[in-house]
Amino acid sequence: MGEAMTNQCQARVWTSGGFHSHQCQKPAKVKRDDMFYCRIHDPIEKAKKQKVRDQKWDAEWKAKQASWERSAIEQVFCHGTSTEDIQRLIDGNRPLRTILSEGFTLQRRK
Repeated sequence: MGEAMTNQCQARVWTSGGFHSHQCQKPAKVKRDDMFYCRIHDPIEKAKKQKVRDQKWDAEWKAKQASWERSAIEQVFCHGTSTEDIQRLIDGNRPLRTILSEGFTLQRRK
């Protein structure tokens, strides 16, 4: 891989309309499985970037789910329940079923 590559990237890229593809016009920088790729289309680099995107998406999705669960709990228990009780129910990493059952117990005591 130390030698200078004079080949063109062999990846197929789609036109902006999405109906036609053509070979990438960039010069090749790496060779993987007897195919030449530029830095943009290098399969290993693409996989690394995709992994980072997936991790970011997973974190955002978990935050959204936690927010939705919190909203659901607040809607069920806000009426007549103190803010401290709601916060105590939500804090921690417990399943929603456990939180709801504890909340119903709190509601019954009132």
